[in-house]
Amino acid sequence: MRVTAAVFLALAPFLATNVSAICKHFGGKCPREAPCCNDGWCSAEASACQVKVCDPANSFSTGSCQPEPVCVKNSDTFDQAKALVPAANFTGDPNRATWTTDFQPDKSYIKGGNMALYMTKDGNDEAGFGARVSSVRYVDYGSVSAHVRAASTGLGVVSSFIIKNEKGDEIDFEWVGLSPDKVQTNYYYSGILNYDNMVEFTVPGGDTVNTAHLYAINWDPDFIEWIVDGKVVRRLNRDDTLDPADKVHHFPARPAQVQFSIWDGGNAPSKWTRQWAGTPTDWSKAGQTYTMFVEDIQISCHFSGNKSGEAWPWDDMAKMTGNSSAAHDNGQATFSSSGGGHSSTSSSSSSSSSSSSGGGSSSIVPILGNGEDSSSAANRPVPGDVYGQSTTVFLATLSILGTAGLLVHH
Repeated sequence: MRVTAAVFLALAPFLATNVSAICKHFGGKCPREAPCCNDGWCSAEASACQVKVCDPANSFSTGSCQPEPVCVKNSDTFDQAKALVPAANFTGDPNRATWTTDFQPDKSYIKGGNMALYMTKDGNDEAGFGARVSSVRYVDYGSVSAHVRAASTGLGVVSSFIIKNEKGDEIDFEWVGLSPDKVQTNYYYSGILNYDNMVEFTVPGGDTVNTAHLYAINWDPDFIEWIVDGKVVRRLNRDDTLDPADKVHHFPARPAQVQFSIWDGGNAPSKWTRQWAGTPTDWSKAGQTYTMFVEDIQISCHFSGNKSGEAWPWDDMAKMTGNSSAAHDNGQATFSSSGGGHSSTSSSSSSSSSSSSGGGSSSIVPILGNGEDSSSAANRPVPGDVYGQSTTVFLATLSILGTAGLLVHH
């Protein structure tokens, strides 16, 4: 098949900006110009190169994916609204934000010395839609404490304070509408469900909603402590987590993010979840909203890494492709997280070429013919961009041009 010059010129802008390369489907590595493999698609977008979504094995090099932002001591009193950014806009540079709001539509905000996460029922949805906020840095053992007011004003409403990673390790406090006077403590290892791990406690005064209590997790290589208002309510020793079947300690031991979330457990698909959270969640009132508040948070690191404000290491790789995160800041200020709350040390205006996925112009290599069907191509999860539909639209365009006789076969 030969494409006429007129057709090629018509498609050139599309090819230059909107077609993703394929990595894992070909079993090859991404090219220099689009170095990051994200779910099988190559991109130079900062959002595609973040540690949570980038596949180093099929990227241009092991250094193409951004490193895991390491823990720094942080005392956050939530006086900087810009410290919270949409996950799709986050460049991966921990100096440019402290928290990401992970769901869209966004139902979290920082205002008046609080970080708030809320849940509403939208349209004809069967369940309420809530929010999750994640720290941009990873804790590798340490202590995390926060004053929290839960949203457990009715059955089914679940509020969470969690240390969690993508590998399924988790340490948490949770509050459920079924028991608004209690807080639940729990942990998981590698995503293995063990319902015997949960232990709950009545909070002092029995009010988790109107009174902010200080909840703390002390995570040590040898033990975990859950602390409420300065009192250790539970201690788990690593030695006690040895599983007799696989001879492995089922103890969270890998770097993880700090997260807060609110969600509708009363309308969850699982019957067990509904019974645990209380059911049904009350959505009878128009405009019903459930809100949890985090008044402050303190993070101390067992291991310390790069200091807040130091140059982001991934910038060196980004400059190689002409896609530095300096061009991806979306106007985000640079934040210092090393004690005393946030201080804005610098700011810059957004680049004129920035996009919703982190800004900067796309650098995408057009490689087609992977055999992927149009439905999976249209839904591959590259954050905040139209890349997921690029191959489908491109193939459809070729089909239309062929039908119109604009493609010459020989």
